[in-house]
Amino acid sequence: MFGLNGTKAGREPLKLIVLTCSGLGFEMARSLVGLSSARVVAVCYAPPHSKGSPLTRVRLAYRLHGMKGVLDRVGIKIKRMFGQAVDPMPPEGEAAPGIPTLCFRDFHDAECLAALRDLSPDLAIVDGTYILSDAVFSLPRLGSLNLHCGRLPDYRGAPHSGPGAHASGPGRNWTWTTI
Repeated sequence: MFGLNGTKAGREPLKLIVLTCSGLGFEMARSLVGLSSARVVAVCYAPPHSKGSPLTRVRLAYRLHGMKGVLDRVGIKIKRMFGQAVDPMPPEGEAAPGIPTLCFRDFHDAECLAALRDLSPDLAIVDGTYILSDAVFSLPRLGSLNLHCGRLPDYRGAPHSGPGAHASGPGRNWTWTTI
């Protein structure tokens, strides 16, 4: 006997976690709220890995978050120069209501792996992260689904320009999402 959304009657909904380094994962978590066949037990956030020169990182911070992003980046750099620990925080206003947000420095850290094990998720949705190891991907009972905004391998890398960034150009009126 099947219930709503194809779940077996009496069966517990799937426990999902969302792993993200951007607002994309929080958007995904909010879109999954209300499903009877699954529930998001946590959004796990780690800041994106820094790539490129300091000037490139400042330009990216400005493009993504405006002057506030630049000032945040400078503040983090100053704190690190004086040996202060910097807590990873998700982008302001990105929290998904009713879903806990767990913040880590890196998804591969022992602290993060232990927290993921404690959550004992059935499935992970990976949305907007850097490349993750098998140790992270294989933790959920059913594995992980990696969503990538772009056609792989043609458009590798973080989708800093947004999901539709590769749709522009002569003769292109489409976008890709790779799972």
